[in-house]
Amino acid sequence: MASTAASGKEVPEGYVLHTENTSHILLDANAAFLNPVQEFNRDLSVASIRVWSEELNREKEARWRQKLERRQKLKEKNHDAKRMKVENSSESVVNEAETFTSQLSAETPANYPPYRFTILEALSATGLRSLRYAKEIPLLKDVIANDLSPAAVEAMHRNVRYNDLDERKILQPDGSETVIPAKVKVNKGDACSLMYSHREEKNRVDVVDLDPYGTASPFIDGAVQAVKDGGLLCVTCTDLAVLATNNYPEKCFSNYGGVSVKAEYSHEATHQNTIPAKCEECEGALHVAGPMWNGPLHDQAFMEKMLEHVDNNSDHYGTYARMKGMLTVAKEELNDSLFYFVPGKVAGHFHCETPSLDEIASGLLNAGFKVSRSHASPGSIKTNAGNRDIHDVYRTFIKTHPVKMDKISPSSPAAKLLAKEPRLTIDFTSHPDSVSAAGKVKLVRYQENPAPNWGPGKKATGKSNAALKRKRPDDETAEA
Repeated sequence: MASTAASGKEVPEGYVLHTENTSHILLDANAAFLNPVQEFNRDLSVASIRVWSEELNREKEARWRQKLERRQKLKEKNHDAKRMKVENSSESVVNEAETFTSQLSAETPANYPPYRFTILEALSATGLRSLRYAKEIPLLKDVIANDLSPAAVEAMHRNVRYNDLDERKILQPDGSETVIPAKVKVNKGDACSLMYSHREEKNRVDVVDLDPYGTASPFIDGAVQAVKDGGLLCVTCTDLAVLATNNYPEKCFSNYGGVSVKAEYSHEATHQNTIPAKCEECEGALHVAGPMWNGPLHDQAFMEKMLEHVDNNSDHYGTYARMKGMLTVAKEELNDSLFYFVPGKVAGHFHCETPSLDEIASGLLNAGFKVSRSHASPGSIKTNAGNRDIHDVYRTFIKTHPVKMDKISPSSPAAKLLAKEPRLTIDFTSHPDSVSAAGKVKLVRYQENPAPNWGPGKKATGKSNAALKRKRPDDETAEA
């Protein structure tokens, strides 16, 4: 028996309704697959694409107006030349030229048609992400929602109809019909094949969204070729067990062409996956990681626009507080520094007490370095100081908080670190720009566990669940 949801729409028997923001999807009551924890990811994707599309539209409008101005100036220049030729001609020719001038001055620039763009979501499953894009991004033309699974495609068709985003015909007063194209176009096919079919310049899309199980590396080449120059790639990877540890170096190298590193900054190293034989500080062996990106992680101007957009639409996102906190930390994060460090971890290297965040930050700031938090881990610090400079802070701290040397082996890395004298003069007087001062502003800067065992969720299993996400060939072989 069908029921009526709070949205006022009827929910068919055998289905449960899930609502996220303004979008509704029908899930099989017996085999529902959805990860509500990913709402933050979808909120962030919507906000990113909205801000990017508005910026792109402004750039295109500016170029359009420049072109219009050049055309107007060219017309005026040609007309002035014509007037000079006919100055001594008959009165009728002069009158004709004056008429042309008055018409030209009376012209008003045509209204700029906003640039509308297309998104390709290669692995859509239920289609919730595509539905939200279609409903929440004003400049969007349409979304191509794709999946290989017949069950997923059927679910997408059902959800697109339920949200009134399918093709519709409207009867006009004169009896004619007007066809409104579908805002979400459902496609059944292999994700890579679909993206490669869009690699011709005339067929490319503006945004490609990838949200696979695990690594997105099999889809990156197709996505890069399918997106327009200046377009946007939205990529979600859920394989941090490979990327953010050193437990699977071979698999990390196979997927990403680089080796991960097991360290306190491993979550940032995933973004920047380049080497002497020994550490200059402790003389320990260096582990190979990378190659890594060494440029800025964040576009500051874009982050400011994102924050402005999120603040102006705070009631539009269910995870607004977390979005604002994360974006604020990311905007304030140092972009010219590689890797954060965790004070407790460094203290462990020296076998000493852990200085407070304020002491470490103030010591570095008073020495002339820059300091910020990192978006990747709570309790972490980023700085443009080198390892030796950071260690000098600890060596100075240890002078007033001695280490028990009787428990430290003379050949250990800790002994080698402690044997060196600090080069810098470190002042621990609290600095006004210390990270502890920034922490007084109440923001949800880091993820709080919303539920037990939360996270991206494991791969769907069983006939019903497995059909909702694209299977990889090696998974099918393993099951066989």
